[in-house]
Amino acid sequence: MRDCSMMKTETPFTADTLARRWGCSGETVRAMIRNGQLPAFRVGKSYRIAAKTVEKHECATIDLDASKDAGSSSGTKMTGAGDVIALRLTRARRQRKKHAN
Repeated sequence: MRDCSMMKTETPFTADTLARRWGCSGETVRAMIRNGQLPAFRVGKSYRIAAKTVEKHECATIDLDASKDAGSSSGTKMTGAGDVIALRLTRARRQRKKHAN
């Protein structure tokens, strides 16, 4: 039988603490959770992200970036470990007709 008292438990991240670690906004992390890109669980109205989940995501992202750098495709290249690009979809504005007086 395992002695669970000896197991090391790491405190889960909140969206805001993880955002500080990744150099992005808390809303970006929450959007990743809502889009299914980052598994999380709820505590009341807040999200928590397990430390192991963060580690897996960071390792997968690093492996993905390394494979992109090794390839010959052109496109956006991340220049530093803390670079984050967040895109937001917006609706096109309709131009109003001007009324002649």
